[in-house]
Amino acid sequence: MVSAVCDDSCHRLLPVSTGTSFSVGTDRGGNGTYDHLQRTWDAIIRIGRKSEHDIRPVLNAIETGNYQLIKGALQAMAMLRMVPKKSEILKLIRIAELPAAVDAVVEYPNDPKGLRQWVAAAAAGWNQKLVQDFMERCICLTDDLLCLAAQQSLKGKYVNWGPY
Repeated sequence: MVSAVCDDSCHRLLPVSTGTSFSVGTDRGGNGTYDHLQRTWDAIIRIGRKSEHDIRPVLNAIETGNYQLIKGALQAMAMLRMVPKKSEILKLIRIAELPAAVDAVVEYPNDPKGLRQWVAAAAAGWNQKLVQDFMERCICLTDDLLCLAAQQSLKGKYVNWGPY
């Protein structure tokens, strides 16, 4: 077992594509901090892939159904500038636009972006024909960071995000 130690109250194990498990901690109050989960998935994506554009660890995060984990995986994907296959791109877009994903990933009241920001940010290096409609839908939403990510991706430019 490899432990990504978030704090001294680690209690949960998550499988990854390599069969390795990672311990994911919670905050001292036991409420579970999503930031810890996102950072852990960031690490899992970075060390769990077999090649530069292997998104299997991202797909593993999606399979958990935990949108905060998925967000962390997508953040890593964007920062690593991973380029998935056509079928994977279409799957990522579908997941990013799920109403449940929008409702589950909220950073402020009425936050419209959900998982869209990180898919839009990652898409700068993807096939523009596949992502064009998605980017245009993102630009129409009221979130400045989502709009920036989509606009820059349409130009084929990555935004330099801080890691968290």
